[in-house]
Amino acid sequence: MSSTLNQKLLYDVYEALVFLVETDFDISVEDGFEGNSYWIPTPEEEIDEVDCFGIIEIDVDIPIIQKIYTLSHETGHAIYDMQTKKTLKPSVMQYEKAAWIIGYQYFLSKKYALDEKEYWDLAERCLGLYEHAIRSQE
Repeated sequence: MSSTLNQKLLYDVYEALVFLVETDFDISVEDGFEGNSYWIPTPEEEIDEVDCFGIIEIDVDIPIIQKIYTLSHETGHAIYDMQTKKTLKPSVMQYEKAAWIIGYQYFLSKKYALDEKEYWDLAERCLGLYEHAIRSQE
């Protein structure tokens, strides 16, 4: 699936993917209004008290295909956290790279083939921004 597909179809696919992620992982996917998208895990001490394992916020202002790719990436973070139970402490860059790969593989396992070039181009851009931000803080 790529940006060349009909926008209505992409919106339908996005909604199906949101449903899939929410039901597979007890995650709430919500609209984000802060100009950013991110994964917010529920703190372990609160997991028994809340209805979900965490929240994925997706920026409402990005194009629909980018919402799909971003959902994949943020889902990758959630899967990583679930599988490692947050016991592994990778570097920020390792964690970000892993999320891109895990999310891509998850969607592929559910028969949603994301356009490889578009997906990895976005991943590289985002990873470059992370790397720049890390270096500027040193």
